[in-house]
Amino acid sequence: MRESGLYRIIPLALFCLILTACSGSKETEQTKSNNRTATEQTVEGIKEYGRKAIDKARVAKELGDERTKAIDEAARRQ
Repeated sequence: MRESGLYRIIPLALFCLILTACSGSKETEQTKSNNRTATEQTVEGIKEYGRKAIDKARVAKELGDERTKAIDEAARRQ
């Protein structure tokens, strides 16, 4: 009787080990894909940050140009 129980437990234990080993490899693949998306998000964030800085510089330049024109016109009128 003990032997028949032992013969049932061993295959079940092996089956459980196989399932855990297979699921572990899937997790590493998912982790790699998550790393890629995190990297892509970081790259997009850096690009957006650069665009914002460039846009702010353009707006500042336009304002400076407008002020310079206004000062030149005021000087000509005097």
